[in-house]
Amino acid sequence: MSAHARPLNRHCALALAASVLCACLSALSAKVLEQRAQADILQGVDVSEYQRSIDWPSVASAGISFAYIRAGEGTSYVDPDYQRNWLGAKAAGITTGAYLFFHPSQDPIAQANLLVAELREVNFTHGDLQPAIDVETTDNLPPDAVVAGLQSAVISVQSSIGTLPVIYASPSWWDAHVGSSAFTSDPLWVANWGVGSPSLPAVGWGGNQWRIWQYSDAGSVPGISGAVDLDQAGAALLPIYGAAAAGENVLNDASFEPNLGGTWQPFDENHDLSLVIGSGSAADGQDFLELSTGVSGGSVFQDVSRLVGNGYDYTLSLRVRSASGRPVAGVLALWALGANSPEVNSTPFSAGARWTTVTATLNPQQQHAWLRAQVYLQTTDASLDMDGAELVPQLLRDGGFESGIGPWQPYGGTQETAMATETGAAVDGQSYLETSTSTPGGSVFQDVSSLVIPAHDYTLTIWVRSGSGQPLNSTLVLWGLGGNKTESVATPFVAGAGWTLVTTTLDPQQIHPWLRAQVYLPDTGMALDLDSAELLPQLLRNASFELATSPWQPFGGSQETAMTTHTGAAEDGQSYLETNTSTAGGSVFQDVSAAVTPGQDDTLAIWVRSHSGQPLTGTLALWAMGINGQESRSTIFTAGASWTLVTTTLDPLLSHSLLRAQVYLPASGAVLDLDGARLST
Repeated sequence: MSAHARPLNRHCALALAASVLCACLSALSAKVLEQRAQADILQGVDVSEYQRSIDWPSVASAGISFAYIRAGEGTSYVDPDYQRNWLGAKAAGITTGAYLFFHPSQDPIAQANLLVAELREVNFTHGDLQPAIDVETTDNLPPDAVVAGLQSAVISVQSSIGTLPVIYASPSWWDAHVGSSAFTSDPLWVANWGVGSPSLPAVGWGGNQWRIWQYSDAGSVPGISGAVDLDQAGAALLPIYGAAAAGENVLNDASFEPNLGGTWQPFDENHDLSLVIGSGSAADGQDFLELSTGVSGGSVFQDVSRLVGNGYDYTLSLRVRSASGRPVAGVLALWALGANSPEVNSTPFSAGARWTTVTATLNPQQQHAWLRAQVYLQTTDASLDMDGAELVPQLLRDGGFESGIGPWQPYGGTQETAMATETGAAVDGQSYLETSTSTPGGSVFQDVSSLVIPAHDYTLTIWVRSGSGQPLNSTLVLWGLGGNKTESVATPFVAGAGWTLVTTTLDPQQIHPWLRAQVYLPDTGMALDLDSAELLPQLLRNASFELATSPWQPFGGSQETAMTTHTGAAEDGQSYLETNTSTAGGSVFQDVSAAVTPGQDDTLAIWVRSHSGQPLTGTLALWAMGINGQESRSTIFTAGASWTLVTTTLDPLLSHSLLRAQVYLPASGAVLDLDGARLST
């Protein structure tokens, strides 16, 4: 593809049986794990009107996993085949993204507005590729003019959708005509043909690697007539919006380390609101926020610029505690604001002496320009401690059951399985789902269209409760379906009189076009209550230790630190990791490639338990590493006889290319159990 020869024409250039639940896992071996690298390379195309009519099912059958589709060019030209290509590719199970051919001589804001408008035309949402700006012509302008215009366009797109657009460029062309390092935080789509490995522009792209490589402008793919541009991407680096971010926490200063950072604000100064950073005994890291008010209804909030659509739910969670130990009443609320009428979901809570997780899930029905995370304090004579805030777009719809049953279905029909939403005593919002069945294998489920790739684990969580208070035995299952052999993971659980969080994590070895979240019910006819379901992709692999220990490693080698997986009494799935060390500083860790950027928090969580039941002190640490040195954040914890969730959140100040999840073990030789790790960025 030559920008000089054709600057406008780069684009010629399940009957599933319960007995199968764990069968896939038993067949896995170390050999499968070693073959993962090849499976992690995804193939893609980028197309425009010049490819004419495209047979997208044939394209998908040829192994194409993603496609960038031209939305338009300049300030006013809309590709006539854009919507048809987008809808056709999506229907074929291909992950889609839109790009704009950029003209530096035209109004950059108008060009950004055209791209955003076309994204909205196709209901752009989380799980789609981040939009791209194709930069391959100067329109005879000097480099400083090209840079100024492109910066304006990038900022405008980011302010509209809440994330940076991808930059498409040839390294040699960029060096000759732009030569700027101002865009190195943007994901790079590099055009470098006829080479074994692509180059970066001379500016080095801030130490970040390329995210997509266009390796040919003259490829051939079944279903597309004539030549087509061919692309590839490492599955972990494919720039997916929202879920790209692998359950991305869109809040800043989420663990209040070491200050508010100007992002959390009192809603109304007239409410005599006091915000103070406290240190010690935090739920996440070392610090927390202490909130008090002189008037009931005083609140603190953070706004996040985000293109909110009706594609996926957004889940807000927060750890709360009474500073004095006396009950403190409050409300956690998640708002979607701008453009249309506000939408909100809220969860009332009463905080006590211990840290408790509060959750509110919003299922937006309209498009909005931003989200607001807000905590209202109703008690006026006591302080509320807050920590470990997290706001993530997630893959399920109506996970809080506030809009009725929605996309949740009884498996095999409604004849033997009942589903109804009930109001009151919910763990998330105001409503929950009450289910029951009188037939063995009865279940409720939701299918999610999402590109499942072997570069990420996928974690499903749900809160459960026995409607009668009597113990009920059930199973939570997450399936990878379609395309290749079915994969699944299951966590058996016992529901009691109080709400309990259940987790299961799938570590896929193959690509699938969709996921199924499923809860198998007790066949006694007794009611099982469900609430606050959440399904997120994440960065760690083998996060629930179902596939032995790899890629987790003992730090400094295995001589003094032991790692073994065990089956039974796990928190997530069937297995957990048993660890111990006899040396001070002994630890286990996993490194993952990630585009770490300032202003975007990274959150690591893991379940811990003392194997003997005696209290054990350890440390959970999250490191960001790369060309800019290293940053870290840690949380000291005490593990007891029961599984406890530990969290630490890093608010990076610099860009990095690597994250390290690390657990420092007690040096006494005592055994610490680990399970259900999760890393989101």
